[in-house]
Amino acid sequence: MWLSNRSSIKTEEYNLVVSWKNGDGTFKKVLEHIEMMSNELRLIRMNKGAIESNIVLLISPKNHASLEGISEELTKINSNIEISIFESKTNW
Repeated sequence: MWLSNRSSIKTEEYNLVVSWKNGDGTFKKVLEHIEMMSNELRLIRMNKGAIESNIVLLISPKNHASLEGISEELTKINSNIEISIFESKTNW
C-alpha cells in the first residue's frame, strides 16, 4: 500500500506575485481585489522599496474566479501593474 500525504480533496492553490510602482497602487487595494475572488489568501512576502513594492500571496481562487479574471481585476487598479501566477507546488 502506497501512502501519500496528498488530500483527496483537490484544492487549486497558486502563488500570486504582484509588483507596482509606489504611488500607483497600494497593498490595501491589491488585497481587497484579491480577497473578493479567493476562498483562501495567505501572505508569503511583502517588499516595500523606495521606488517599487511587491507582494507574494498564496491564493485559492473561488470557483467563479479565473486566473485571467484575477489578472484583469488587478490591472484595473493600475494598468502598469506586473502580475505573475504559478502553481504553488511547482519545484523549480
